[in-house]
Amino acid sequence: MSLFQGGKADEACALSTATEAMMNPLPADEQNPLAEGAIHDDVKRWLASKEAKALLARAELEEK
Repeated sequence: MSLFQGGKADEACALSTATEAMMNPLPADEQNPLAEGAIHDDVKRWLASKEAKALLARAELEEK
């Protein structure tokens, strides 16, 4: 997100995509994310990913 806020939206998008490819998949039940053996670090990554996606999507809509 700091890349995006620094005016490097393309780099931010590429980094977000690459990071998601390395993450464990999102849980089927978001209300119980640890049920499938995830650890707290997975939850942090999922939340950061969701936040980054929302920021990039909002910026994309504002450009149009």
